[in-house]
Amino acid sequence: MEDIKFALLIDSDNISADYIKIILDELSKYGTVTYKRIYGDWTRSNSSKWKDVLLANSINPVQQYSYTTGKNATDSAMIIDAMDILYSGHVSGFCLASSDSDFTRLAMRLRESGMYVIGMGERKTPEHSAPPVRNSYCSISYPMWTHPLPRSVNTPPRQNRMH
Repeated sequence: MEDIKFALLIDSDNISADYIKIILDELSKYGTVTYKRIYGDWTRSNSSKWKDVLLANSINPVQQYSYTTGKNATDSAMIIDAMDILYSGHVSGFCLASSDSDFTRLAMRLRESGMYVIGMGERKTPEHSAPPVRNSYCSISYPMWTHPLPRSVNTPPRQNRMH
């Protein structure tokens, strides 16, 4: 059985460091995480909890300064990297970890390119944005998968999960 290679992209502005173990454990059921990146402004004090878990989990922090209040500079950096990774041809899937719906169009675009897309976020994520554009969605504050892997993906999850 072939292992699916995933890119894990985390929006640190919208996911707490408290969830990293849940994110990595759930994603390991689907394959191997070859890219682990987290996006944020590491000069801000609210990023300090992430700094403690980055090295322990081999997550590459991507610095994106907040040049203007209310703009999504971090989101833009994550989207650009996702497209670069997509065109590298090194992965078969993406996990977008963010508790907002800003990445709905990115998830749609990745699926159009044949990628398997998993969304992870806290319960505050609008449910209408998750299932239609992603293959699976996991609420990490209360883990529960909503969709099984489609038959087009050759590798089933490594262990059973809740549906």
